[in-house]
Amino acid sequence: MASASKPLVSIGMPLHNEERFINAALESLRAQDYPNFEIIVSDNASTDRTFEICQQLAATDPRIRLERAQENRGATAGFSRLGTACQIRFRQSGSPARTRLLPCRAQTDA
Repeated sequence: MASASKPLVSIGMPLHNEERFINAALESLRAQDYPNFEIIVSDNASTDRTFEICQQLAATDPRIRLERAQENRGATAGFSRLGTACQIRFRQSGSPARTRLLPCRAQTDA
């Protein structure tokens, strides 16, 4: 679904033990109508089913990229790791996104 005419927008989602919320959060992001985005999930060594749920969704949607820390490094490290992307919008897993969240965030130089 990538579109060369729209800039790639990366949505970073640092997680730790979000099993209760992650499915709904990722589904709301996947429903965005902006044509060129990726979701970068950074799991901070969750001990529940968070990463397993993310793997299941990533297997069906190539826009979802997964990273996993082997040990809990704290929230700041999770945000810092994701902050290296060119254009990024952070989402907390417990807050669903509106369908038109991305068009108002992405701008081109043209």
